[in-house]
Amino acid sequence: MEEKNKKEKTDYFILAVLLLIIAAFGFSFYKYFVKLDYDILLSIECDPKISICVTDEESYYKKFLAGAKVLDENCPDAEDEQCIINLESRGLAKKLDCEEYLEEGESCTNPEEFVAGEGPDESTSTSENTKAGQ
Repeated sequence: MEEKNKKEKTDYFILAVLLLIIAAFGFSFYKYFVKLDYDILLSIECDPKISICVTDEESYYKKFLAGAKVLDENCPDAEDEQCIINLESRGLAKKLDCEEYLEEGESCTNPEEFVAGEGPDESTSTSENTKAGQ
């Protein structure tokens, strides 16, 4: 009798754990694939002579953060730079500050450095650098 009671408790425990795992998987699936409730880091080309850009020594770009659902509804092509800029102007995407969100190997540029000729070698155009980095 006691063995049967132990086995029954073990079975209930295993069932409870399995239900929790299934619930967690279902919630995550709903959140990420149905509601698209996560953010995406986007980057678009930037001219370092005009504005502050992030550089990884190969290309110059600006970083934006936008919700996946916003991108899905407004910019089917996440590579469309004008669409991303429009999202930012409407308050649906956030332009990330250069200094705060640097990753390893990245640095910020300053337009005054390029005007004064202190920037990196300008013999290669920004678009060529970007294509090389892709």
